[in-house]
Amino acid sequence: MAKVARDPERIAKMVVEDLRGVFGEGLLLVALYGSAARGEYAPGRSDINLFVVVDSLDEDRLKPLIRFLPRWRRWRVRLPRIVSWKYVERSLDAFPLEFLSIKLFHKSVYGQDFLSDLAIPEDHLRLQCERELKGKVLHLQELYLLSAGKRSRMEQLIRASLPTFATVFEGLAYLKGEVPPRERAELFRKVAGLFGLQAEVFERLLAVRSGRLKLRPAELDALCREYVRQIRILSEWVDQME
Repeated sequence: MAKVARDPERIAKMVVEDLRGVFGEGLLLVALYGSAARGEYAPGRSDINLFVVVDSLDEDRLKPLIRFLPRWRRWRVRLPRIVSWKYVERSLDAFPLEFLSIKLFHKSVYGQDFLSDLAIPEDHLRLQCERELKGKVLHLQELYLLSAGKRSRMEQLIRASLPTFATVFEGLAYLKGEVPPRERAELFRKVAGLFGLQAEVFERLLAVRSGRLKLRPAELDALCREYVRQIRILSEWVDQME
């Protein structure tokens, strides 16, 4: 099984067989998203994320899936995100960032790939980007204060918070008419350039997060403060976007 676990697409197709046994012809699409679709999958460390679309969904159709959960956990498959096509159609305005990320970065393993053709409403996308950024500014401020200048806490702040900006940055690049880069470092550089931010700040943050850069507490404190400032500037830019 360890050999199988190195290939997320093969595992996904095994999960498809389980899903077909429950949903039959009602299973419309199964797609990988997350690290396995971005080329960032690390065997033994990364989970496998699946987006599943069915013709209709109710609690009675979910219950038979319970027996597969122990096996999926052994394969590092996270609980699949299972929705009906009606849910997708009616939720693009509620979750434009999430659906944009799946639209841009997924690998279809079963059924017709209609995710690439999703129409993301840009007015709702801009609003969600603004809401996310303003909330994250407040959260970053709180985390910075709680870090109290301690290196381990500041490093944890960076490790935990930086990945949460990737989806928002994808949305911002998309709103600027750009194709969001698949690679995270390039995505941060792209958005920094589009909005006049300091790309070097994000490069240093990524280096700290990966362990490639070790800073003294005073240097790390200065970087965290600049991190908060850059995100605040970005939120103000987005607030002014039409």
